[in-house]
Amino acid sequence: MIDDSTNLESSKLMQKYQNDPQITYLKNHQNQGLPYSRSRGLDIARGTWITFLDDDDLYVDSLCLEKTSKILESDSSPWFVFNRVDVSGYSFTKALKEKKSYNWLTDYLYGNSFRGDAVHFIKKNLIDTTRYQGAHRAEWDFWFNLAKKSNFVYHPIPIVQAEYLPDGMSNLGYLQKEQIYQGQQFREMIKSTSTWKYVPIIAKRYVASFVPVRKLINRLRNKQTAH
Repeated sequence: MIDDSTNLESSKLMQKYQNDPQITYLKNHQNQGLPYSRSRGLDIARGTWITFLDDDDLYVDSLCLEKTSKILESDSSPWFVFNRVDVSGYSFTKALKEKKSYNWLTDYLYGNSFRGDAVHFIKKNLIDTTRYQGAHRAEWDFWFNLAKKSNFVYHPIPIVQAEYLPDGMSNLGYLQKEQIYQGQQFREMIKSTSTWKYVPIIAKRYVASFVPVRKLINRLRNKQTAH
């Protein structure tokens, strides 16, 4: 557990687990953000498999990890993806095309085969020294480098229930950070001629990260839902 909060609530809660050999708890000296916190967790992780669980997420039930472990043991793939759902069971994770395996870069980031937030289980030896870079929501670099190493296998099983908090990263209040994230992605991807054909997609996402544009998109979506 990497505690990136500025209060002592979590550290007080974790005192009763301080002697549990299965749990390692570290508190950042100050709020550092997702890339720093996840990289710090990866540095000390000892297990065979890596998965992430944010503080506003829950496992759907007490058996989901047991179900997951059986799948991990039955297939030699080093990277699996499962569903992330809301409280009603609606899945944010969607495979638009049925494939044996998917690539995060060509099927998700640039493609139209896979969409939405997902739950990842990745072998630690596949991640190796790959770490999150930058600040804010600069996650794309981690997944981009991982996608160069392997495809992922998808199982449409709900594993994590997500709750988007009012002050969470998915809210309009954090769009300035999202804009930085998309800007980093845009600048990095245009460095390589092999990704130039995807510039319109990257540019579209970058423009959509600006607050007035995102508000307009949300307004249009709400209007369509109402009809």
